[in-house]
Amino acid sequence: HGKYQKYDQQGRLMLEQDFVNGVMQGFSLGYYPSGALKEKYTMKDNEENGPFQEYHENGTLKTEGTYGPVKDGGTAEQGELREYDDAGRLIRIADCKDGTCLSTWKAE
Repeated sequence: HGKYQKYDQQGRLMLEQDFVNGVMQGFSLGYYPSGALKEKYTMKDNEENGPFQEYHENGTLKTEGTYGPVKDGGTAEQGELREYDDAGRLIRIADCKDGTCLSTWKAE
């Protein structure tokens, strides 16, 4: 039960994860060496399962989407995936099924 935290050799927080009865549940948060949030994944039963966001080091959103179950077990990207440049402009939209993502729109 509780929060797992991992630090680098300089003592900077790199990773935070929530556990319930020894199983990862809730959020997994990754950080850049600067301390800025790098990624936020929704976890269920030790797997990415639900909404996720990845961030550029300047704090702007880089990628957002959803992980869901796949037919052969495990999880992968499912549904709409959005990617942004480091200024926050939408640059790509993709449709994902079982981890295979095909662009449906791309900035010119």
